[in-house]
Amino acid sequence: MRHNHNICICMNCKIRMCIQFLLSLFVISSSKVVYSTSPDWPQACEGIKLRKDWGGRTPVAVDYAILPVKYVIIHHTVTPECKTEFSCASTIRGIQEFHMDTMEFHDIGYK
Repeated sequence: MRHNHNICICMNCKIRMCIQFLLSLFVISSSKVVYSTSPDWPQACEGIKLRKDWGGRTPVAVDYAILPVKYVIIHHTVTPECKTEFSCASTIRGIQEFHMDTMEFHDIGYK
């Protein structure tokens, strides 16, 4: 019976290590800021608003992603739904302000 107990402990350690590894990958893969000044963005991604459209600040620094990216993490905020361009822009500016001024990110958080 002691042998089975050791196997369970070993499996728990392996599971914990796998979870820690996956969390580490998540943090590493989502810690880069991607920023583009390409004029092709509006045509390629209709409906995406440029920084100038919502009054965004210029990033303090730019960290370019290493291509090809291995993982893409999609996340969302927990802000109330915005109904107008003005209120949506205000929400995004507030998030950027918090990230840059309080969290000391280079730009609005993309992670």
